[in-house]
Amino acid sequence: THSIKNNRIIWRTTDGGATWTPNSLSFIPLNGSTNYYSGLTDIIVYSSGIGYASSSGLIWKTTNFGDTWNILSQTSNILSWQEEITHYNNSILVPYSGNDCAGGAQDGGMRFSINIDHPYPTWRNYTTHYPMYGAFLLSSSEGWVCGTNKGIYHTNDSGITWNLKNCGIEDYDNLDDMFFIGPDFGWVVGDNIYKLNNSSKMLVNKDTVDFGDSCTIATVYDTVTVKNMNFESSTLDISILENNEFYSIIKPDYLYFPVPA
Repeated sequence: THSIKNNRIIWRTTDGGATWTPNSLSFIPLNGSTNYYSGLTDIIVYSSGIGYASSSGLIWKTTNFGDTWNILSQTSNILSWQEEITHYNNSILVPYSGNDCAGGAQDGGMRFSINIDHPYPTWRNYTTHYPMYGAFLLSSSEGWVCGTNKGIYHTNDSGITWNLKNCGIEDYDNLDDMFFIGPDFGWVVGDNIYKLNNSSKMLVNKDTVDFGDSCTIATVYDTVTVKNMNFESSTLDISILENNEFYSIIKPDYLYFPVPA
C-alpha cells in the first residue's frame, strides 16, 4: 500500500513481484466527497479473491483479488491513523493512534467489529490514551493489540472489555507489531522482541525463607520482596513456620492477601 496526501494507492503483482501495477483509490468518495485524507496502511487478500484493507478511519473491501476496491465501513467519525488490520470470519480489529490521518496527538486505542459484512457494520471503540499500532485476532471474539508505553491489551469478548497484560515488558518500551500461532504462543516486537510464555500455572521455586542461625544483639528488620510474574493476580499467605519468640512479622497487617499481577 502507498499513500501520499490523499492519493491512496494499492499495488498488485501477479508474477511474484517482478512487476507491480498501481490501483488508485483516491477518487472513491466518502460521504459524497473525495476531498479527505485517509492514508492506506495494511491489506489482506485471500485465495477466494476477497480482501480487506485499512486506511485512516476506513475499511475497504475487494471481491476480485484487488482489481477494484470499495469503502466497506467507516470505523469512527475521526479518520485517525489505523496502522494494521486483522480479520477472522465476520470480525475485524484495528488499532488506531492520534486524532487525524497521520496519527498526530498523544491518543489511541482499538476498534472491534463483529459484523463487518453487514450492510451497516457497528464498531466498539476502546481508548487507551496512547497510540496503538499492532493487532492480532485469534478468533472472532479473542484478540490482542499493542502500542506505546508498554501497552499490550487482550479481549476475549469481542472488544466489550480489554485487559492490560504487559507482564514482563520493560518500562517505557514501545511496541509495534505482534503475531500468534496459538492462544499461548506468540511474539510482540518494538523496542525489544518478546515471546509469550505458556500460560499454564507454575509453582514458585522458593516458598520459604530460611534466616539460618542468626544471632544479634540489636533488633534487625528485613524485607522479603514478592513479585508475581503473571497476567493474573495471586493470593499470598505469610506465616512463621515455627513458633519462635525471636521472630515476628511487622508488615503487612493482614497475612493472607492478594498480590496484583
